[in-house]
Amino acid sequence: MMRAVVLGALAAASGVVAQQGLTTTQPNFIFVLADDWGLGDTGAYHTLLSNGIDAPATPQLDRMAREGTRFTDFHTLGAECSPSRASWTTGRSPSDSAVRIHLVIGGHADNVKKGCADYLNTSTPTVFSMLHDAGYSVGHFGKWHLGDTPANVSAGRPAAPGPDGYGVDKFRCYACNAPDAAHSYDLGDLWFPSNSSRMIVDDGLAFIASAKAARKPFYLNLWFHISHAPMLPTTAQLERFASDVYNTTDPVTLCNGPNQSPHKGGYVTCSSLVYRASQYEADTQIGRLLDYLRADKELDSQTLLIFSGDNGPEDPHIYMHSVGDPGPYRGRKRSLYDGGTHMAMLARWPGTVPAGVVSAAQIMSADWLPTVAAFAGVAVPTDPAGSQVVPFGEDRSGDFSPQHPRPKARTLPIMFDYRADGYGHCWNQAPRLALLDGPMKFLMNVGVHGAVSRVELYNLTAHPFEGDNLADSVAPSVLQTYQQQLLEWIATTDPVREGTMGATSKHLGCDAYQGGQQVGMAARAESEERPFDWQYRQ
Repeated sequence: MMRAVVLGALAAASGVVAQQGLTTTQPNFIFVLADDWGLGDTGAYHTLLSNGIDAPATPQLDRMAREGTRFTDFHTLGAECSPSRASWTTGRSPSDSAVRIHLVIGGHADNVKKGCADYLNTSTPTVFSMLHDAGYSVGHFGKWHLGDTPANVSAGRPAAPGPDGYGVDKFRCYACNAPDAAHSYDLGDLWFPSNSSRMIVDDGLAFIASAKAARKPFYLNLWFHISHAPMLPTTAQLERFASDVYNTTDPVTLCNGPNQSPHKGGYVTCSSLVYRASQYEADTQIGRLLDYLRADKELDSQTLLIFSGDNGPEDPHIYMHSVGDPGPYRGRKRSLYDGGTHMAMLARWPGTVPAGVVSAAQIMSADWLPTVAAFAGVAVPTDPAGSQVVPFGEDRSGDFSPQHPRPKARTLPIMFDYRADGYGHCWNQAPRLALLDGPMKFLMNVGVHGAVSRVELYNLTAHPFEGDNLADSVAPSVLQTYQQQLLEWIATTDPVREGTMGATSKHLGCDAYQGGQQVGMAARAESEERPFDWQYRQ
């Protein structure tokens, strides 16, 4: 009885009340996650740094921003694919001992080298299991990347569970263990990248229709391939992009820079054309989803839709066509500088999330689970021991809707951990640990035995690019406070194991450090190169 009263009060506060005489309706949730999509790759966030064909073309997302709230201080806890998704899914740090996905995961041998689990432990509560247990229909379509290792009977290792092992009722995925072809996307299809956005939205719309027919609230993940490598827009997609955005029937005339190469569809293309046409196709498909919601006012008024990205854009030194825009920030994918973790976040929910609002609320990916719990009126799950490992996400529903109480100040700053050397230009390679405390961002390296080096401090309000290190100009007590907070937090996470990438990575950036002292470019250690495969599991 008490739970029904609480659910009714929360739903009424969200403006989601069923017809008189019927049970109060819980809200629906749709989470659109783009891959390697920089903050500046969405028109609503577009900076002056990109113009012409290098500017984003996302009219559907821009309209979504006008119809909802655009958050300007959102951060993902993972600088690459798997850890970001793990934090969204669990409400925890990717380095939490109940998660252990602090780097991108793949084959078992690589996972051991990285000190990562092969897959997310099914005993760790997720937003899927939480809502499944509350009576929601849960769907996932698109990339999974929370574990897809096969079984090894002789070694006693089971196969990674598919999404259904975590409370997902209906799914179709890749970078996952699917039971059959009907539950997976064909990565052997050359044109999968071109058609993936449409296919994922098609599956999502069918799922919504099924949930509506069953009169059940739903939670839906639509996790896109774009703008991950490879990108291969079709001739029709190139022509539609050129016609709709630039009013020309000849896409090749838009190419204004290097990297022109024969396109498999027959055109000569450049990287900017491939990248922006691929994103325009993804945006078009998101527009289909938005049109579906707008056509059903009851459904629309009961559904929270969010859009975000898993991490910053890929480095073009790694994949030629990855020319994404991280916005006015230093760093890209695999960097704890803001270009790798400061992401777009759009939220739309007519009647509940204010329209046309720009919010500076500081939110992180781990906040998603407790925020969804607050909107749905369900309790935030704990692990089997009943503990909540910090930094644990916090309910930020009041940042999304004024109908909910304003969130309290955070218990702890936002913490980041990246246990590998980055790729790309050394300027983008950040220290291993970072802490975000309002506008102040503190970064440092810490060795396996606790030695601290490469200390950096930035005021992101004054210098958002993280190019003006204040570490030498503030009181030592300021650095000591932040350092102690990071050290105390990292001691609560899964430990760095000897011999793993976390123990051997140097996190040097453009300078070498010895004994905590910067010794300059001349002494820079030769970095260890890791083999790179730009296929679907990076």
